[in-house]
Parts: sequence; C-alpha cells; structure tokens
Amino acid sequence: MSIRTGESEGKLIDDPQRRRFQFGMKLDRAAGYGLDGGVPRLFSLLCACFPRVVGLAVLACLDAFGAQAAVPGQGVGEAASNWPQFRGPGGRSVAEGPPSPVVFGPQTNVFWQATVPHGNSSPIVVSGRVVVTGYEENSLKTVCLDRLSGKVVWSRAVAPEKVEPTHRIGSVASPTPVSDGERVFVYFGSHGLVAYGLEGETLWQVRLPTPVVEFGSSTSPIVVGNKVVLNCDQDLGSYLLAVDKRTGREIWRVDRGEFRRGFATPFVWETDRGKSELVVPGSLRLTGYDLENGRELWTVRGASRVACSSPTSGGGLLFSAS
Repeated sequence: MSIRTGESEGKLIDDPQRRRFQFGMKLDRAAGYGLDGGVPRLFSLLCACFPRVVGLAVLACLDAFGAQAAVPGQGVGEAASNWPQFRGPGGRSVAEGPPSPVVFGPQTNVFWQATVPHGNSSPIVVSGRVVVTGYEENSLKTVCLDRLSGKVVWSRAVAPEKVEPTHRIGSVASPTPVSDGERVFVYFGSHGLVAYGLEGETLWQVRLPTPVVEFGSSTSPIVVGNKVVLNCDQDLGSYLLAVDKRTGREIWRVDRGEFRRGFATPFVWETDRGKSELVVPGSLRLTGYDLENGRELWTVRGASRVACSSPTSGGGLLFSAS
C-alpha cells in the first residue's frame, strides 16, 4: 500500500525543541468521510511507516475522522472516538470501522494543525481530547489538545533532577501515555509515573529511579483493571511494577534482575481459557505473569538479547517478534 501526499503549500519542520506542522488545514468531505467516520488504520499505518515527527500531523487527519476504541464506562458513540494507549485499544494495533483514507496532504483529509514539544511518544485520543508528551526547556511536558480544534486545553510539566541519556535520534519523552477514560497516566524515565485528571489536575506522582539504559527508556505504561502496569527492563535492577491507578500505591513489584535492557511495552493476552495474562518480552525469553499478584506463569525461550517489539494476539494465538 502506498501513501501519497498532495503538493505542499507548507512544510513539515522538525527542530530540537518543537515539532512544527505547517500544513494548510482543510477537511475533504468529497472523499466521503465525516467527523463521525472511522479511520483507525491510518494512524497505525503511518506511525509504522514514518518517523515520530509525522505523528501529530497525521493525528490531525485521524482526529478528524475518529479512531475506533473502547474505554470502560463510556457510551458507544464516545468510545468510538478513543485511542487510549500505545497501539490503540488493548495494544493490538487493530480498530474496527470503515476503510481509512490513505491520501492526505495540505488540501486533503487534514483537519487542524498543532505545535507541540519535541518527543517520540505517540498521541492518544480519549473523551474528546488528544494527549501527547514532549520535552522542552528542561521540562517533561504532557500536553492535552481539543480533538476537534487542535487547541491546547492544558499543559503540565515536571522538572527532572537529572535527564536520562538517550540515543542521538531518541527522546526523553518516548513512552506513550495511557488513559482509563477518567485519568491520564504518563511515564518519563527521568522522573517516574504521573497521573492527571482529564482537566489537567495532578492526582499523584510516583518517583522512580532513572533506568540504567544508555539509549533511554521507551516502554509505555498500560492500564489493566485498577492497575497501572509498567515494565522497567534495564542493564541493572530490572523490575515489573503494578500500582493502584487511583492513588499510585504499589500493589506488587516483580524482580526481573536476570533481564537486561528492553524497550517493549507489556501486553494483556485474553486467553481462550477466559483468563487474562500479562505478557512481557525480555532478554532471551518471553514471560507470562498473573495480573493479580505478578506471579510468573510460563516462559518461552529463544528471544533476542534486547526486547524491542511488543506482543499482540488474534484468533486465539499470541504473537511475539524477536
């Protein structure tokens, strides 16, 4: 599948501090898509094919049509416009809906533009809001924009005592936020976990040690029931953590000291036995954990030394690339 853009009247600029998207914004209704239509696949496709700098410009197109996702406690219409975590609902990179437009540009299928701080995280969409993280002026920022207009609703920042090292094309704002529909949870390796309300109020913070990884942290938190789960594989002192999403209180912590640096996000596998298992890639093996207490359930050996890809599932099968 090819992706084409129209002739550019503006340009896409990336600088060390800001992501600038200079596209003329016009919704192309002639294509047969409206604000309530679905283009969930477009976001996954483009994020897979292009660098992070394209992310929010693409999101403007996605946002105009709505991604299909589900967040507990919301009606069908509202849930249909949510993309609440890394790789979408359940982390599966799959969303139901009509075919997505694959042609976009300054005059086609683009709804709004926004300028946000530099970062490598993916945006999420929840309850009419778009949330993304970034780094600017020694601040780790979480920015919330209105889904329909692209205007900033709120922006919050935490100041790290020390900024973690990153790869030359990396960022200290690489982990993607996650939301349960009522709260937004973000993780920065240089700070820890932070929970915000949808109106931007700080609910709690959990300071965590800066990971011992020369390329910086990349794993994203996920929400499972009443827990926020985070995997911190690093070169020294790896661990898997679950905290209460309402308070930040630690529920369980599993030592993963035998695992070295890793960048994959955990995945919740709904097995054909009707049980949910937490699947975490790691150095040389893939491991399944009990979500209630973090107990190891099974392991599969033969993986690579560094875990970068996140698992997914379908048709009763679990898939993990290495």
